[in-house]
This record gives sequence, structure tokens and C-alpha cells, in this order.
Amino acid sequence: MEEFDPAQRITRIEQRFRQRSNYAVHAVFFVCSAILFLLFLRDPASARQWLTLPNTGDLFLLLTIWLVIFAAHSVRFYFQEQLARAVRREMTDFEAKPKRHMRLEDDGEMVDIADESPRQEDLHAQAD
Repeated sequence: MEEFDPAQRITRIEQRFRQRSNYAVHAVFFVCSAILFLLFLRDPASARQWLTLPNTGDLFLLLTIWLVIFAAHSVRFYFQEQLARAVRREMTDFEAKPKRHMRLEDDGEMVDIADESPRQEDLHAQAD
């Protein structure tokens, strides 16, 4: 099996890390903003005395749109992680499988070398 270039491996690791950190930042911003929006929606009159904010309906619409975008980002992130796990699992399964070695018998039959015990003729030849 062909080995990967170390530079390619580093690039893939950095890309995976960037994807995970971008998702985490998006999640933190969404949760914090959602909490602030919900507090504002709970009592808009008291929040308006401190801040100049758009209408309550506009904020609710903004929160809804952001929720849909965040949900789509979450689904995409989940499937990217599942794909990476499946590829890693297949690669380790492929590498873990023993390589089969075959030998052609005198009668023309192919025999697995790993499956057979040493032949008596080979044992006698080694003893001489």
C-alpha cells in the first residue's frame, strides 16, 4: 500500500481541525446570540431602554433563519465526521488483513501457504 506524503497528512489534519474549530465557534455564537435574543423577546420593553434594537418580529425572523443555517451546518459537520471515521475504519481493516500467499502445487492446485501446515517432504528436506 502506498504511504501518504507527510505534508499531505499534516494538511488533512489541519483542515479537519479548522472544520471542527469553525463549527465550535459557530455553535458558541449561535447559543450566546439565541440566549440574548430570547431574553429580549421575553421582555422587549426593558431591553429597548438600554439598546436600540429592531422590531421584535425582525429579531425573531433573524433567530429563525440563523437556526436553519446552524442546523444545516450541524448536519454537514456530522456527515463529514462520519465519513472520516468510515474511511479510517476501512483503512485499518484493510491494513489489518493478512496478505495471502499462494503456492502452486505439483498437481496444478493453488494452495494458501498460511493455511497449510509444513509438508512432510519439506520437513524431510530440511532434516537432511
